[in-house]
Amino acid sequence: MLPNVFKVCIYLLNEIFSSHTLFLLIASGDVAIS
Repeated sequence: MLPNVFKVCIYLLNEIFSSHTLFLLIASGDVAIS
C-alpha cells in the first residue's frame, strides 16, 4: 500500500509543480511586461 501512496504523492506533486511552473512563467512574463 505504501508504494502506491508514494506514487500518488509523486504524481500529485508533479502535477502541482508543472502547473505552478507555468503560473510562475506567466507571472514573471507579466512583471517583465509591466
